[in-house]
Amino acid sequence: MGLVQVDAEQIEVQHLVPHVERWTLPKGESIGMLISYSCHCWSSSLDPIHPDDLLRIMDGTRPRVVDMARLEASHYLPDLMRGLDQHRVYVTASERNYAVYNMSFIADDGLCYTAFFKVRPKKGRYNGARHHLELFVESAYHTVQPQKGTKTKLAAVLSEGLKGRMVKYRR
Repeated sequence: MGLVQVDAEQIEVQHLVPHVERWTLPKGESIGMLISYSCHCWSSSLDPIHPDDLLRIMDGTRPRVVDMARLEASHYLPDLMRGLDQHRVYVTASERNYAVYNMSFIADDGLCYTAFFKVRPKKGRYNGARHHLELFVESAYHTVQPQKGTKTKLAAVLSEGLKGRMVKYRR
């Protein structure tokens, strides 16, 4: 995988262009979901101890820095999101989003590449493809496997998302 060229004028993350994916619910209904990605998938919080030569970006009013390790790993994200039905999905302990990881994307230090996302109802079309839901990937990085969280299935996430709800976290 080639690294994306980064300069002070433009950061291209064409591999993270929004896309619509389709899944079938257990009762046979086909659901389209618009998948989009936050800059938190390829940037990190600005830390005062960072050297001044790091490329800074603005996320609204908050400064962040381009994180080359996250940028490189973000190339896995579209495939991870397309294959959500093939991976364990977790309701995070914070009860505000979901997490998913793929055991084949484990770093040398044993950390799993994990994406954190929200799902909400949003009907529309994107590039001619109809969708019923929007999945927004809030962040993605290497971390330990979810130790706390409720395992769930994509079908449950989609069904609850259509109702504007999350799968309930069970302690």
